[in-house]
Parts: sequence; structure tokens; C-alpha cells
Amino acid sequence: MKPILVCLILGLHVSPIANEFLFVDPERMTNFRMRRFPKKKNTYGLKEIDDALKHAKLERHQEDVLQLNLLQNILSFLLSNKGRNVWVKYIDLVNDLQHFNRFPWGEQVYNFL
Repeated sequence: MKPILVCLILGLHVSPIANEFLFVDPERMTNFRMRRFPKKKNTYGLKEIDDALKHAKLERHQEDVLQLNLLQNILSFLLSNKGRNVWVKYIDLVNDLQHFNRFPWGEQVYNFL
């Protein structure tokens, strides 16, 4: 199966420049990641995201709730795997919703398959 077929079937964007999207300005990324994931790690699991989501809901921080729900969607639907871990780069990506919406998810799903 070709990446373009994944794009057409799932309605996801496909682009060969995924690595450019995964580079995030360090100043921009620190707020959300430091607030919700204070431990510095390379990957975070679904349980950690669920815990952060519960705290964000209690604090009524709607923007963080949206970003954490996007991370859950990545783990549960787009890149679901047995390990249930998401790269820290995806956590930085949800900090900028414009980049997140333009990100080539079709290619990532294709590479995951």
C-alpha cells in the first residue's frame, strides 16, 4: 500500500517533510510540557497522559485539556501500539495547533503499519 492510499482512505495529510514538523522551538514547548509532564523523558504513556488530563480538568485549563485529548487520540487511534507510548516530540507538536493540523499524519500512520 502506498502512502497516498492511506491519505485517501483515512483522510489524513501525507507529506515528505514530517521531520520539519517535529522540530519545535524549545522556548515554545516548555510551558505545556513542563506544566503537565515535569519528568524529563523521551516517551510518555497513556496512563501519564490520563493523569495529566484529570489534573487539567480539575484546574479548568481548557487549552491543556484539548492538547491532552489530542495526545490521547494519537495514542488510541492513529499510532496505537502495544507499548502505548508517545514520543515527546508529539507532546511538543500539540502545543502548536496549526502545526498539529498541518502535520502529515497519513505518512506517520503508513510508516507505523
